[in-house]
Amino acid sequence: MIPPAIVKIPGERVDQLKRIAEKHNLSLADAIGLLINQEIAAGRLSDELTGLEVKILRNGKVVLSILGIGDILMDRKSALQFAVSLENAADRKRGGILDLDAGISVVGIGPAVRLRAVESDASRVLAPSIARDFARQIRRAAEKD
Repeated sequence: MIPPAIVKIPGERVDQLKRIAEKHNLSLADAIGLLINQEIAAGRLSDELTGLEVKILRNGKVVLSILGIGDILMDRKSALQFAVSLENAADRKRGGILDLDAGISVVGIGPAVRLRAVESDASRVLAPSIARDFARQIRRAAEKD
């Protein structure tokens, strides 16, 4: 698991960040995620998350590499469903999912999202904005031809 970090910024920037967060009804952490996603969308920042990777194998299967859990193999349809489950948990919609074929569960816990490997019980907790970003990456990879 990647530990949270404390970043010192000038008070004036904190006030500005709070206004951005209020405007979009977000936490301060998610407001930072919003600004980062704007940079990704503009092509000024690569769309990568430390410890979370999506790969497509030659046979079309999707591999999710999740630091703290390991590699999870699933077909494209399951990967797309998994992405929806991540988004739902991040947005606090519906209950968690358990994908027995892939052996991983997704559950919203408070403001966060927990991924848990069924067999090993290994888990990783993601901030909502990170869960949404990972879902976007999964969807983009799984929808490629």
